[in-house]
Amino acid sequence: MTKSISDTAIQNQKLASLVSQLKPSGIRKFFNLSASMGGVISLGIGEPDFVTPWRISEAAVYAIERGRTDRRVLRLQHILRWFERYLKT
Repeated sequence: MTKSISDTAIQNQKLASLVSQLKPSGIRKFFNLSASMGGVISLGIGEPDFVTPWRISEAAVYAIERGRTDRRVLRLQHILRWFERYLKT
C-alpha cells in the first residue's frame, strides 16, 4: 500500500514537531558560540570550502612518509596563520 501525499505530510509534521522539541547538544552549543565570535576558524565537522594548497598537501605526505607526524613537526599555529593569509587573498 502506498501512502498518500497527505499521509506523508502529516508524518513529516509530526516528525518536525518532535525534532523541534529536542534540546541542542553540547557540540551544537559550542558551534553556535564559535559562530557568533569574530575571527574564529572552525576546525570542526565538515569539509573546508577551499582546496588545500598543493605545497601543504605535499609537505604533509612527505612528513607522513618519514614518520614525522608529531606535533612538533606539524606546527598548527604556523599553518593556521598561513591559511588566514591565504584566505584573505
